[in-house]
Amino acid sequence: MVSRYEQEPYTIEAATPKETLRFLMDARELKQEDLSAIVPQSNLSAILARKRKISATLAGKLGKFFGISPAVFVPT
Repeated sequence: MVSRYEQEPYTIEAATPKETLRFLMDARELKQEDLSAIVPQSNLSAILARKRKISATLAGKLGKFFGISPAVFVPT
C-alpha cells in the first residue's frame, strides 16, 4: 500500500502571492502593523482579503523585507 502511494504522482499547486505573504507573516509572527513601514495597513488588509493585488513596487519592497525574491509575490 505504501509502495503504491509513493509511486503515484501528486501535484503540489503553487502558492498564490497572498498565501505566500500570509505564510511569511505567520512564520515570523508578524502582524499587519509590523509591515506598516512598507505598505499601509488598509492596503495590506485588502491584499490579504484578495481584494487588491500586490504591485510590482510593493513586491520589491516585500522581497527586500523578507530577504527573498520579489518574484514570489507576482502571480504566474
